[in-house]
Amino acid sequence: MGNIFDNLKKFTRNVSNQIINIKRTSKLAVGMTVAVAGTTTGVALAASNTSAESLGLDEIYHVYYGEDHIGSVEDPDEIDQYIEDKKNEAQARHNDIELVTSEEINYVRELVFNSDVESEKVVTNLEENLAFATQAVELLVNDQSIGYVKNIDMANKALNGVINESLPKELQSDLFTFVKQEEDELILPKPILKDMNKEELEQSEQEEGTVILPETVSVENDSAKIDVSFTENVVVSKDRVNPTKLLEVEQLTKLIERGISIAKEKPVKDESDIETIAKTNNLSKKELIDLNPDLDDVEIIQAGETVKVKQEKKFIDVVYTAEKTEEESIDYETITKNSNEIYQGNEKVQQQGEKGKKVLTYKVTTKNGKVIKEEKVDEEVVKEPKDKIILKGTKRVSNRGSGQLGWPAVGGHITSKMGSRWGSYHKGIDIAGVGNRTIKSADNGTVVQASWDGAYGNRVVINHNNGFKTTYSHLSSMSVSPGQTVKKGQSIGQMGTTGRSTGVHLHFEVYRNGGLVNPLNYVGR
Repeated sequence: MGNIFDNLKKFTRNVSNQIINIKRTSKLAVGMTVAVAGTTTGVALAASNTSAESLGLDEIYHVYYGEDHIGSVEDPDEIDQYIEDKKNEAQARHNDIELVTSEEINYVRELVFNSDVESEKVVTNLEENLAFATQAVELLVNDQSIGYVKNIDMANKALNGVINESLPKELQSDLFTFVKQEEDELILPKPILKDMNKEELEQSEQEEGTVILPETVSVENDSAKIDVSFTENVVVSKDRVNPTKLLEVEQLTKLIERGISIAKEKPVKDESDIETIAKTNNLSKKELIDLNPDLDDVEIIQAGETVKVKQEKKFIDVVYTAEKTEEESIDYETITKNSNEIYQGNEKVQQQGEKGKKVLTYKVTTKNGKVIKEEKVDEEVVKEPKDKIILKGTKRVSNRGSGQLGWPAVGGHITSKMGSRWGSYHKGIDIAGVGNRTIKSADNGTVVQASWDGAYGNRVVINHNNGFKTTYSHLSSMSVSPGQTVKKGQSIGQMGTTGRSTGVHLHFEVYRNGGLVNPLNYVGR
């Protein structure tokens, strides 16, 4: 007996009650721990260089499912195989994801004098409790779970999807990588880390597998600067979850867009009972009382009192600043210049005006799709306007004619010549059959009459101050007045049928040195 106790003392000195954790190489990621075994003498035993067999000890393994002890076995490989078989059955129903046990399986090794294993108990417990899950990424806001996706890439895509809703199409893409995964750890990417202050960096250092997003993340390119602000505490973490809870990117995006539920004080407008108030705010009576415990024994709420209700609140603000260019026309100016080559009273367009063009650059700031600020930062003229130039005549019209009379109408033909007609003498020529009824001065001169003249109707008389005088009768209208100087070919009125007339025509007479002469001897066409 002395040798046995000597060995036991030596054994305990070597280990000093040390617990050794051994990671098994199982795909199920189970762990093994060698534990201290108690004896009837109160001496603790653990693994050492001393042979357990030489001491007459048995080796058993305590099985833990999560935190729960579910029994002990002699050979953990049997349990591993049982779990592997069950996993394969479940995997056949979820061949697109990798399954793991929903709780970790751990083994604790113990050396005992008398083994009392419970293999059947372990299997029974596993049959009742064993479940499989998949590694997933969870998005939480203020400790409210928004949803789970398969991996961190899907979480990043969902967040970018919400951001893109507030951006124009040309800026929409997966601009932000909020979280990265290196081996089994979730980390913040370097571009985000470099912009974080010390307080944010300390806050982001959470337990393994969890990352807190900073309040603001920015990205800038040649065309825009985009700032994304998280107004609430946003956490990305790894967890094991039932595969049925996994969401697609589009589903998580919609949940993020909807926001989180927050409690908000709301005044009661009219006296109402609890159930009515709950229904009005899309709550059950229980949900309303959970938010307002003091209402548990209250039936009626008076008008003006306040109650807490749930309200959806968005937790992502997207602000982007981009440059916008617009083209604007520049009006041309109209410049009038005097010209001594043009007769007074006449104008001529020397140069048509052309509008110019300028490009304006604005810096536009938009928040959640609405413009909140617009500032002009540049203006460039890309095309100068071209002035319109009008020449105004200053040349004085000579009131003395040349003696060469022009045709007084625009086209037409002679319907009656000068001479005897119908028992009387026709003192001039009649011109008719025109498309344009403009009547023109036959030469330069001075208007001496522009008025009604009995049988002549509206009549214009022009003295050419060179011995010639011409008359224009039966006009429908007159555009000159006595004393006015006119030039050859200038409009003086419109052909008509006023006075004694049988139709629309011009009666044209010519006088030379006071005597009536035949117009056809002096008029050229």
